[in-house]
Amino acid sequence: MSKSLVVKLKKGGQQFEVLTKVGSMEPYRAGKMKMDQILVTEEIYKNASKFDKIKNSELKKAFGIDNKIECLKIILDEGTYPLSKKEMATKVATKRAEILNYLHKYYMDPAPLKEGKPLRPHPISRFDGILDEMKVNIDPNDSLHNQVRSITKKLPEFLPVSPVNPPHMDIGGKNSSGGGKNSGGGGKNSGGGGKNSGGRGKKGRK
Repeated sequence: MSKSLVVKLKKGGQQFEVLTKVGSMEPYRAGKMKMDQILVTEEIYKNASKFDKIKNSELKKAFGIDNKIECLKIILDEGTYPLSKKEMATKVATKRAEILNYLHKYYMDPAPLKEGKPLRPHPISRFDGILDEMKVNIDPNDSLHNQVRSITKKLPEFLPVSPVNPPHMDIGGKNSSGGGKNSGGGGKNSGGGGKNSGGRGKKGRK
């Protein structure tokens, strides 16, 4: 047990637990390992620490099937499990990189508009520092768009930005960063970069 990772799934009011090899679940979920490579045993437990096994009738009641292999796959695919510190740090770093690349791609620097020049991207390093300044906590399990939506509501308070058709604004409803005072014109023309994009925008009048 000390060298096993317990994957848990609650279904139909019943707890199901499966023993897997430590460090194997992340590669499995990423498609890099197969089920038979990560299982310590093919048994399914009510309580793995007590080796209290599930009955076939209980599998049938919760999953609608009593095929143990199929039930194992469902538990592995949908269940929860603790991450090691290294795994958690890797997932947080990966999600942070996704957020930074998204901001770099869709939230431009409006400063050149004052000189009638096209918008330009903020450096990723600038957004990285701003996230620290905003004290953003990255959730590795939350979606990119959910987290970006929260960040960009407050982003103009820390950095002048011009949103250029960010996808999360289409799927998540209104976003205050789209029409903020730092949006640099913020509409369809904000990404065009021509003379018309900044000359008559709010930013252009300052």
